[in-house]
Amino acid sequence: MRGKLVIFVLLLAVSGLLAGWKISHDPQCFIGGRATPADLASVPPRRGFAFPREVRVCLTAAPVSQVQVTVDQPYTAQPYTAQSFTTQAPGVATKREPPGTVVVSVLPNGFRIGKREFRGTSLEIVAERSPAIWVEDHEYRGRVRFLRQGAKKMVVVNVVPLEDYVASVVDGEMPAAFPEAARQAQAIVARTYVLFQTQSARGSSLYDVYATTRSQNYLGYQYRGRDRRRYAAESASSRRAADQTAGMICLSDGKLFCTYYTAVCGGQTAGGSDVFGDAVPALEPVACEGCRDAELYRWTQEIPAAEAADVVRRYFAAHGKRFDSLASIRRVAATQNVREPSFELSDGRRRERLSALEVRRLFPSAIHSFQFEAKVTQGQLVIEGRGHGHGVGLCQWGARGMARSGAGPLEILRHYYPGAEVVAAE
Repeated sequence: MRGKLVIFVLLLAVSGLLAGWKISHDPQCFIGGRATPADLASVPPRRGFAFPREVRVCLTAAPVSQVQVTVDQPYTAQPYTAQSFTTQAPGVATKREPPGTVVVSVLPNGFRIGKREFRGTSLEIVAERSPAIWVEDHEYRGRVRFLRQGAKKMVVVNVVPLEDYVASVVDGEMPAAFPEAARQAQAIVARTYVLFQTQSARGSSLYDVYATTRSQNYLGYQYRGRDRRRYAAESASSRRAADQTAGMICLSDGKLFCTYYTAVCGGQTAGGSDVFGDAVPALEPVACEGCRDAELYRWTQEIPAAEAADVVRRYFAAHGKRFDSLASIRRVAATQNVREPSFELSDGRRRERLSALEVRRLFPSAIHSFQFEAKVTQGQLVIEGRGHGHGVGLCQWGARGMARSGAGPLEILRHYYPGAEVVAAE
């Protein structure tokens, strides 16, 4: 009996070590119990919203001439004909390929994949089982398309089921340690965002969204980090958030809208119309008490005045204007519109005005949001601000704070998108 007790204790210790290893080495590992907010059950169904069940995600920031692809399952590579809505062009024979790594490159009249050549402007890889397709260091669910751009370049597009896309975005955009209610709200927002983009895409568009924060941060199924280890790009927590909110979307005046969201608003969200041209009334500014714990709730950055002056000088020179040393900078207009000239810069003789957007573009690594003030003092350009990101819509750290105070996902969404309606599309 004593020997069995020792073995049992040893097994417990080993399992604890393994659990500790998973938590420390898997950044997507979710710790915490399962939350099932009652308000999700109250989401009303809404018919008449027919949206695509797949999302086309552009994986290349710019067109490329070749890319390395690894497929972990047997697969077929074949031309794709968008007009026929099939994965195979009529009259083209396909060949089952074994798993392996190949380079896909652009030819003047088609593509080369490994040793095979295909004519045409598009090519698609379909694996027998998903996930299986690696593009460089990311593995994706669904299919992967290669679409020619001119004679020498192509874009790479992942065609992925909608809810798989949402699950990956939840982990790509919000820390796994955030409460489930916040992550469920994030899932609904991410789904609405991508469906709005899909609906807004022109018929000739090759993809709906980018894989980066230019749209939403989408890392696929898993990826290799800089240490070459594999990390999950979706987790049990993010899949649960997608599954529990499946089909749920936000509407403004009965229509899909662009559900912008930001990392930290700094105490109050920005008005949508002050930042974006497609803002709706649901993006009006609201107070936020939940993001006080965020590191960038308030921040200060200092840049040597000589270094800042060099940046400003080159900017104005590129616009055909002369500007010497940076003697002063100050806000001279109370407007919150980030595109209106609200900052005055002087070199002692000349005065120029720039918008908050333009000033932020001058110092992108130092200015974390559009909510900031600036001055030159004691040989330094001092910038003081609040928040991180554009500030519009759902504040992710604010959603965390609300969830920790007991708010469910619907309460969170109604707060950050006043007047919006959450429905379950059928």
